[in-house]
Amino acid sequence: MIRLFRPAPALAALSFLATLSCNGTDDPAPSTEPDGVKPLYALLSLVSTTDSNASYVNLFDTPDITEVKFSGAREFPGASGIDAVNGKLFVSSGDAPLVMRFGITEALTWKDEGSVNFANYGSTAGLWGNGFGNSKGYMTFNSVERVVWDPSTMTIRGQNVAGNNLVRDRDGLLVRAAYDRALVPQGTELYWPYYWSDNDYFRFSQTSQIALYDTAADQLRSLIDAPCPGLDFASKDDDGNLYFSNWVFAVAQPAFDASAPQTCTVRVKAGQTTIDPEFRVRFPELTDGRQGAAFHYIGQGKAFFAVFHHEAVPAGTLPRKAIEDNYWRFWTYDMVTRTAKPLEGIDVFAGGYRAAKVNGRTFLLLPRKDYSSTVAYELFADGTVKRLFESVGWAYQFLRVR
Repeated sequence: MIRLFRPAPALAALSFLATLSCNGTDDPAPSTEPDGVKPLYALLSLVSTTDSNASYVNLFDTPDITEVKFSGAREFPGASGIDAVNGKLFVSSGDAPLVMRFGITEALTWKDEGSVNFANYGSTAGLWGNGFGNSKGYMTFNSVERVVWDPSTMTIRGQNVAGNNLVRDRDGLLVRAAYDRALVPQGTELYWPYYWSDNDYFRFSQTSQIALYDTAADQLRSLIDAPCPGLDFASKDDDGNLYFSNWVFAVAQPAFDASAPQTCTVRVKAGQTTIDPEFRVRFPELTDGRQGAAFHYIGQGKAFFAVFHHEAVPAGTLPRKAIEDNYWRFWTYDMVTRTAKPLEGIDVFAGGYRAAKVNGRTFLLLPRKDYSSTVAYELFADGTVKRLFESVGWAYQFLRVR
């Protein structure tokens, strides 16, 4: 069973081409007719067995989902990913280096609009390893390299590299590119974190870097040093300030080893290219020594993050096993007083939660212990929650298409 999306290169290179071409793509012309004006939302769920994985995309005309049925869902192989650009729904295949585009009518019917094949760059093309900025796609391969592609024409445009200034190994650890949950587009700029870990994603360097890409020129503009390990989650507040924090993997070692790099959150103020020296959330200092992950701004000066309650873990449990189990709770954070407290209304959950910001609202997708089902909540700025629905499988992506 796939859990927590154990990191792996989104495009493990099979070959490196000096000249890039569009591989096996029909190159459809951009759609000139709108698919509809009604709002459209998509929810992706992963259903796993001991032998296989399959992904299901359900479509809705409202974010206020009360029930999820797979009878009307579209099935895709493996652990797929979804994203939306200009009212189109993009789905990556879970068993091939393929990204497909679909138009969705007001009657919620699917219109196939072609695909992009990244076979020259690796065996998989998960959209959680892809960034969008300035109407372009940036697919990761070899951690620090990017395939630049056009989601409107479904063609590959070229490639760029993070740059020679990005350290490939640090403290005996290898560089990793953050997933989609940490990528933030701002106008013609795209913020994309990097970090260093071992092959088991257990040991992390205390330092991460945030790459700032110029998506108009497809070039790296600068690298921002950040004194927090494993930056793989991002959030933005009402003023455009950006918050970068670690994902759950960086919690495993320091939760049981006080000498390991401690988890934290840094801020980049709107329009700036340096870390704000006046803001740093050190999770253990707020939570009685517990490690945290995934700092997410809600609104009205409030945020929340996930806290690993190591004291509940039975003796002898392996750290990497423990972080995938029901030992996590949410805490809320007050941006003014800079204090945190446990969030009431949501019980313990497994570590791989996903948050979705839709129409300014915050939705939480929480997997059960065995990842066989997901419970969804809406979280409000005052710290209250509303239970919405429960879905079969691990529902890990929810977004507005148009």
